[in-house]
Amino acid sequence: MFVVTDAWLMAHSAWTRDQFSCIGISWPPPRGWKFDVIGKTITDQQKTRFEQALRAKKCRHDATADMFT
Repeated sequence: MFVVTDAWLMAHSAWTRDQFSCIGISWPPPRGWKFDVIGKTITDQQKTRFEQALRAKKCRHDATADMFT
């Protein structure tokens, strides 16, 4: 189990719909969503999915950027 912290959220910012889904937040995220999720316990699987969703977004961005260089 993993407890969501502000530091962890900020380390994985540029949030995606998939990331919000992993931590149980609807899309679009409601105002004050961070206060609802900080301190919440999530599974290690949810934590991994949240982190991987950001990596997948970065890979898609990098691949697109490479087309224009």
